[in-house]
Amino acid sequence: MRRSRTRTTATPLVTSVLALLLAIALTGCGGNDTSESDRSSSGDSSGDGNGQDDQEGQDAKRPAPQYKRLTKAQLDQVLLTIEDLPPGYSADPKDDSSSTAKYCGSAPPKVPVKSKARQDFTKGGGFSSELASVSVVQYRSAATAARHYKRLRAGLATCKGETVSGDQVTYALMSTPKTGHPTLGIRVSAKDFTVLIDIAQVGPSLVNSGSGGITTTDADLAASLLMQQVDKYKAAAAPGG
Repeated sequence: MRRSRTRTTATPLVTSVLALLLAIALTGCGGNDTSESDRSSSGDSSGDGNGQDDQEGQDAKRPAPQYKRLTKAQLDQVLLTIEDLPPGYSADPKDDSSSTAKYCGSAPPKVPVKSKARQDFTKGGGFSSELASVSVVQYRSAATAARHYKRLRAGLATCKGETVSGDQVTYALMSTPKTGHPTLGIRVSAKDFTVLIDIAQVGPSLVNSGSGGITTTDADLAASLLMQQVDKYKAAAAPGG
């Protein structure tokens, strides 16, 4: 009976964990972004001492691409679909809700619904459910996105954990795929689940992917989804895209 109860309570937990923890990068957290002002409106900001300095430092020496801002409809259209996922995944209803996670105060601020888009996916069911998620969160400019990205990375260098919606979670930085852009990997662990999050700052946006589950967490899937999502976003946001 104890085993059965564990599975019963774990199932809703795993189906909501990405909404609680991935949403930190997917849809933002904290205060609104309306008070920020920027003089820069295009390009990337790289070379932030994040362990990918060789590639990102080289990119920083090149002229920064000027990515255009997308409309809400375009952001929704740029998200990956089940055609981009491995076999067995289904798309969940769209959800632009925000997270309660703070990442020890370093979480990016909330953005309007029109500036973000997220798609979650589920494979299997019950105790063995596997989840995946992708999103794009668009800020006013590349300078704003770079500032939020660097603040999050700096915060996670010292933030080892916190309580999120009643669950004690621990954080650890992890290696990431090479995207040609500043990229951050986060491992989120709790008693009943593990979530892996990859975040890339591309122009004015944070492009995100993640995977999570109770018994299985696929780092290769999170990395693959990030690379695909970065490419699809760049194709849409590049000048003439």
